[in-house]
Amino acid sequence: MDGKEATRRQEELSWIQDRPAEEIVRTSLTNERDLVMILRVFERTSAPDGVCKALSDVFLRAGKQEPLIRAVVSLETKRARSEATIFRGNNALSRLAIEAIRKFIDELDHELESIVPSYLDEIHQENNDVTIAKYVDMIVKACTPISTFSGYHMFLKHLYRSLQERFPSTTLRVISGFIFLRILSPRILTFYPSNNAVTEREHRLLVNLVKAVQRVFLPSTRSAAIPNPYSTQIHNYIEAKANPPDSKRSMGNFMSPTVTCLEEGRTPKRQNCDDEDLEWGKDMEALATYLEILRPAMTKSVGAFAQALLTGRHVGRISPELQHHLIYGGILITLMSLYVLRLWATTRFGGEDKG
Repeated sequence: MDGKEATRRQEELSWIQDRPAEEIVRTSLTNERDLVMILRVFERTSAPDGVCKALSDVFLRAGKQEPLIRAVVSLETKRARSEATIFRGNNALSRLAIEAIRKFIDELDHELESIVPSYLDEIHQENNDVTIAKYVDMIVKACTPISTFSGYHMFLKHLYRSLQERFPSTTLRVISGFIFLRILSPRILTFYPSNNAVTEREHRLLVNLVKAVQRVFLPSTRSAAIPNPYSTQIHNYIEAKANPPDSKRSMGNFMSPTVTCLEEGRTPKRQNCDDEDLEWGKDMEALATYLEILRPAMTKSVGAFAQALLTGRHVGRISPELQHHLIYGGILITLMSLYVLRLWATTRFGGEDKG
């Protein structure tokens, strides 16, 4: 943990201790700073699935799903060191992203329940590329639904625009890769027909289907040079949802300003924090309980780090930037000490010799 990380933890500790947990849960619906701080704490503590679902349910119930999606996407994109890591792990932000598009995933599961068994039946009779292409087409259509899934479309919009700011050259590949790696591939490969185990041959056939789907969603560098009509269809769909006709096309500063301020160590502007009339429910109670549980744990964590620094027993990884400051700070203090010592010696002993 470096100095910047220690400052973040201290900020989170002060924030979580300032007010009752119930108040934080309510104000997070109208105050983006509280929402972002909740997400940061969730990410640091690897909040369990139930708590992540509770947060998603609260904002969905309040009709404020888009601010949550925007903050999740902005925080994940802002912190990513590489586009290859965005929403690829099992961290809290990735699980919140999955919750945001849950309705779309449920509908996709329903579609795959008919597509995959039909594929296995037909491929047993005609094991050829034409059959595989036919079912790839079905899967692509299932991933580009005409019907409106607001959470899915909001997620595509905010992820596309945030990626345009940080990784503009790979935006479409990152999004299509997310759809394939986090949604499609695991569902196809873990399919069980009629509650029975998949045979070895059926598993190989499913792997062949997944490889064909991967060539559409995540084409290799060599094959990407040749336009794939299915890849083009997916990319056009993503861009259409990211830039609907009734919205402004401005891409400037699309990342959450609150996330940007907090990540850079600046104080975001104050926002209106009017209480919501949302009825207190089990989802809000789960969030408040989790925040209450975290308070003593976070206090102990920050206190242990401070003690380790003061006693010289800091065992965490020190960043190059902090090492630079410590080395040059130590040199500066040494030189100043030598200068003061020389000045004192000159005054003390030089004066006596003169007399």
